[in-house]
Amino acid sequence: MARARRSAARTRVATSLSITPAKLGELVKSYLLRELPDSTEADETASVTLQTSKGVIASRLNLTQEHFSRILHELAEAGLLQVQGRRIVVRDTHRFRQATTPR
Repeated sequence: MARARRSAARTRVATSLSITPAKLGELVKSYLLRELPDSTEADETASVTLQTSKGVIASRLNLTQEHFSRILHELAEAGLLQVQGRRIVVRDTHRFRQATTPR
């Protein structure tokens, strides 16, 4: 019951701020890009090891853990990254930066 209320409240906030699923995908992409090593070159494969759980990161991005995982899954299905537990591999950093998020 409490979970449903929190979800409904987040939906109202997101709707009132005109946050679309694509914008949330961009938010996750931006987070991952900030976490990439500074020495990453274009067209290079790079990996990020999340320093905390996906749930904590999702909370910091004002997302549910399920939504964060769904966005990662969509990015993986688009061939932009691989998720290996806390390790996220960006296959082609240039393509990842240029890609629009799915949805």
